[in-house]
Amino acid sequence: AYSVHFGAVLAHGFNRMLDGSMADIRIYDEELNQDEIIDIMEGEDFEPPDEPGEIFQRGDADASGIVDISDPIFNLTFQFVGGIDKLPCEDAADVDDSGVIDISDPIYNLTFQFVGGVAPPPAPGEKVCGPDPTGDERSCEAYPQEKC
Repeated sequence: AYSVHFGAVLAHGFNRMLDGSMADIRIYDEELNQDEIIDIMEGEDFEPPDEPGEIFQRGDADASGIVDISDPIFNLTFQFVGGIDKLPCEDAADVDDSGVIDISDPIYNLTFQFVGGVAPPPAPGEKVCGPDPTGDERSCEAYPQEKC
């Protein structure tokens, strides 16, 4: 199975769907030309690109499917209080995509959500799911794909 991106919606698996605008169909940010899109819609054989690693929402540290106040609290609890053995998705908790989960991540998340003036979290962002475009040692083994 692979994911198909219809505008701002990420759908898992592959269903032949047409929302009226063939130009909006992308597979993991790889633009398709109109002939490839027509082939997909007509059921022609189509070789998808290699599926990237795990997909997640940047900033969704608790893997609830939404970035909200619970995420920096979950991140801080993991780092300083204890009781959370493992993050569901380290990449999601690495809000600033520095490759390190530290105090800057919940601060970045809180600043982004409530203060403003700071850029949204790096790709894949806080609103859509996607793979981590940067090569770091963070993993994302348990992000619930149904939340994307």
